[in-house]
This record gives sequence, C-alpha cells and structure tokens, in this order.
Amino acid sequence: MSLSEPEPDVVPETGALSTRLFVHKFCTESHHYIYAVHSNRVFRVSWLVYELADRPELDSPAAVCRVFSGLDEGEAELALEELHNALRDGELSSKRPTGFAFRPGNALCDDLEGAKFQQLILNVTENCNLRCDYCIYSGNYEDQRTHGNRNMDFELAQKSLDLFMENANDSVYISFYGGEPLTRFGLIGQVIAYTETNYPHKLVKWSMTTNAVLVTPGIARFLMEKKVLLTVSLDGPREVNDRHRKGFDGQGAFDRVMRALQLLRDADPEEYDSSVQFSIVCAPPFDFSETERFFNTSELIRGHHYSFSYMNASTGNSALLPEEQHLEQLNAERSASRGAFVESLMNSDDSKRESFAKNLYEQDFIDFYNRSKTVLGDLIYPNGCCIPGAQRLFVSVDGNFHICEKLDNAYPIGNIENGLDRKRIEDFFEQYVALSRNCMDCWACRLCSLCFFNFISQGAFSAEHRSQECDALKSRWDRVLRDYYHIFEADEHALDHLAKTS
Repeated sequence: MSLSEPEPDVVPETGALSTRLFVHKFCTESHHYIYAVHSNRVFRVSWLVYELADRPELDSPAAVCRVFSGLDEGEAELALEELHNALRDGELSSKRPTGFAFRPGNALCDDLEGAKFQQLILNVTENCNLRCDYCIYSGNYEDQRTHGNRNMDFELAQKSLDLFMENANDSVYISFYGGEPLTRFGLIGQVIAYTETNYPHKLVKWSMTTNAVLVTPGIARFLMEKKVLLTVSLDGPREVNDRHRKGFDGQGAFDRVMRALQLLRDADPEEYDSSVQFSIVCAPPFDFSETERFFNTSELIRGHHYSFSYMNASTGNSALLPEEQHLEQLNAERSASRGAFVESLMNSDDSKRESFAKNLYEQDFIDFYNRSKTVLGDLIYPNGCCIPGAQRLFVSVDGNFHICEKLDNAYPIGNIENGLDRKRIEDFFEQYVALSRNCMDCWACRLCSLCFFNFISQGAFSAEHRSQECDALKSRWDRVLRDYYHIFEADEHALDHLAKTS
C-alpha cells in the first residue's frame, strides 16, 4: 500500500478478508485514503482498494468484477492482493478492542486509592449579577438548577481545601466557579490567603470563569498580582454580545466587560496578555462572521486564547431555537472561515492565520499530527473521560462533591462530611459502559474526546443524546482528515510546525 507516513511498527495478522476491516475511508479532490484504526495511520490507495476495503464479501476477482462492470479480473486480483498483503504485514486489521481500560469494581477503587488530586473547583456562589437568556442556569433548562442566593462560606471552603491538599500533587489548580465568582470576591481573597499561609510548599495556579462586570481597579490589581487565569465570557461586538448577555435591568454587558478588560490590562499589561482568555457562545441568529471579525481586530482581545461553543436548543432551551436561514448562514460563514484557515496552512502563511480561526480549528490538527502511532490493544481508554473523584474535585455551595463544573448537579459523588462515595462512582461507570458498547466498533475510538457530559441530557445518561454527539464528532474528524491530507498533498511539511516539543 502507498503510505502517506512512515511505516508503523505492526503485528502481522493472517487470514482472508472475511471480516470487515477496522478502517475509515475518506477522499480529497485528488486521492483516496484509508485511515487504519489498528495502527492509527493513514494510507493512500487506489480507487478500487478504497472500494474493497469495507466489502469483505467481495473476496474473489470474479465477485469484484460482478459488482464493478468494465473491470478485468487482473485488476481485481491486484487490488485484492494489495489488501491481503496489507493485512499480512499488519498495515490493516479487522481487530476491534474488546473493552475499556478501566472498569467498575475493585480496579476502579484501586485507581481512586492511588490517585492524587490535581484540581479543586469551588462553586463559591449560585448567584449571578447577569441574566443571560441562554445560560444553563436561566430556568430554561429542565435538568439544571436556576440562579439562587446560596453562597459557600469560608468554613466549607477551608474544609474543602484541607481535604484536597491532604492528597494532592505538589503542583495543583484551584478554580472559582459560580454563578458569578466575583460576587464573592471577599471569600476568594480569604481562600487565596489561607492557601498561601498554610500550604506554602504547594505550587498553586489559580483560575476563574467570570463575566468580569464587577472588576474594579482594586480587583484588577489583585487578580493580576495573584496571576489568576481568567476565562472571561464575551460573545462578540456590542450588538452580538448584548443580544443575550444582559443585566437585571435588561441592559447589555458589553461596555462594562470592555471597561473591565482595560482595567486588567492597565494593572499589568504583560500578565494580562498571558492570563486572560475568552469564552464565546455563538447563539441564534449566530452572526459568526461579525464575531470572527471582532475577535481578530479588537485591541484588547486579539491574540488571546478563546474557547468557542454553540448554543444548542436540543439541550433544553427551546426558546432560542434557530431559524433555518440562520443555520444556513452559519454553515456558510463557518465553512468560509475554515477554508481560509486551511488555505493559510497550505501556503505556510502565518500572517493570514487569524487567531480566531486558529483557536477554532488548529487543535484538531495538532492532536492528529501528534497522535500515538502504536498498535491498537485489546482495551481502549475513552480519551475525553476522567475517573470521577481521582484527580478533579468540584465542591458545591452545600458541600456536595460532583465530577466537574459541567456536571455540577447531575450526579453527586460524595460530600464534605463523608468523602467520596465509591459506590456512586462505580454505578456511574456502569451506566457509562452500558451505553458505550458501540465504541468498540467505532472508527473514531482513538480520536474521540467526548466525556460523560456529552452523554447526559436532562440529568441522566441518554442513548439518543450520545448518538447525536458521536455522529457530530465523527463528522468533525472526517472533515479534519480530508483537510489534513489536502494540505499534505500540497506540501508534506506544511504541518511540521504542529509538532509538540515536550
């Protein structure tokens, strides 16, 4: 077979092509390719090998010629021989994994016993000073709590810190979550001071998700001095952001956020550049191009890291269902943005590789370029999933433990008084495994980044929601593969800058 990459170290497999190969087929405008799950590599092949790769019933030249008229048996024999040789040499395989690398029961308990915490997330308040209509706590989502007035007190925060630090790595992350954390700025200051006094030997990196509206000059100086990594919610220019992000009085938040950003940069320009990133929600009617233009040109924002998500009415907020023309426009604008980014990679043109598009699209290319090229084993680890309670601990305002901030009330796994509930964690895993049997036959199993959150809808595991998320992920990776090898065909070294150096 024609390899698009160096030949892998493989374990030969013998036998006829009697079982469907574990592959995914895709095409560029110029060539046919097979992604081999077994070796995690990609092969350029002829059109006939491409057609036969997932047709095990076509196991003889005569059978092939009956399906593809005009083909002589000599061509068919050569294509079948190429597939047989690839199978023999271990380039391709029909072997699937048999299960997950972690399982409920004793092995899971052992993982919990031996693990050390890496991140503590303190839900310091359920209160928020904004009332964004797409917010998961807005009351428009059946499976989520609403904004409330409950706050975490210092006693609970201290207990949580002490429990966390008893079994934590030397380098840890401590995050503040809400509601809006800055409504509890006094508590945040107490927590940081307590940690610095009582755990000076720990290297702590602080972070916070915030709407930034409450930032004052004093708060800005404190946050920059403590090097708090800030994820600021901002959806785009004023007319885009203020459509959904508003205060109690209905006034948009944009001007107040921009003022806060200026205060943060004035406090420490260098720290601002390294510690401030943005969370963008693209909601109907979307305005994708306007948002992209804003984040590429705003002096306070361009060049920073962004996380980007789409408001999805399927998660429960039917009040914001997009109209068909909005979806069509979004898809067209997003396709144009991605096309321009791919073109910049093909031409090695850094000047045209705008930061917004880079944030949206580059990570998949990085992940694929640096993927492990080892042979697939019997067991797979779901790449996007953690072991609940092993490394990350989310503590709610009432002292309950949760898996993370995305699942803050869907499935408690213990509390501050009794510790982690291992039975609850095992039950959670059993539900996940029962819903994930199709993973063993999924061509994207080695590329998957879906986590528990992607399988849960309205507070419970959902087969329908899981199927939608899986289909979307496979569609995304099919596009990544086509774009990746479109670039590779133009210049096989165009993506070398994506190599990880550590």
